[in-house]
Amino acid sequence: MGGSWTLRSAAWVSVISLDRRLVAAFIIVAMIATALSVLAATGSLLPGDLRITHDLQRTPGGAGIESASELVYAAQFWLFGGAALAAVLSRRFELAVAAALVLVGLLADVGLKDLIQRARPTAAAHVIIREHAPGYGFPSGHSMTAMLFFGYVSAVAWRLLPRAAAAASLVLSVASVLLIGWMRVYNGAHWPSDVFGGWSIGFVLLLAALWLAPRIARRAASRAPA
Repeated sequence: MGGSWTLRSAAWVSVISLDRRLVAAFIIVAMIATALSVLAATGSLLPGDLRITHDLQRTPGGAGIESASELVYAAQFWLFGGAALAAVLSRRFELAVAAALVLVGLLADVGLKDLIQRARPTAAAHVIIREHAPGYGFPSGHSMTAMLFFGYVSAVAWRLLPRAAAAASLVLSVASVLLIGWMRVYNGAHWPSDVFGGWSIGFVLLLAALWLAPRIARRAASRAPA
């Protein structure tokens, strides 16, 4: 009896500690996202934006890497759909709800772009424009989508797969998110701060989705007829 109580207590301490770390991460990244959004709304560039852009656009073998990054970007939609389907089939309804919340979170991109109205890079700043993307630049929608989708895939993998496979999924997801962010700057479609903004906003939305989902799922289950 005492041993069982000790194990349950240790589990609760672990959950509380994890929740505190997630809350701390949420607050810190939300502050970063807010600061970047305010800076972007002024029309100013982040110190280093221009230099980083010029450096990344000179990446050796950039054309081949860019082609690979396009494939990775396209693959994320299939990976996200597969992860959501796996959540449903395994009856992890909180993860299925999280998938729906992630999709809703994508709407933030359009709203924030129209609100902040930051111009994209132009050739006048000696930036090579390989992609003439329409609309405003902040936040980078590709970067935000990658953070949301690959983050969700990693969260599902962490719940459903053995730890070694889940860790591999996390490493590949991080690499994919970085690659897609690089692509947006290499193509001249975004400033690096647009990409950082997309990552930070996507991370905040992802944590919010993963936090809200189990609460929504439990409430729905409690209201379901017996």
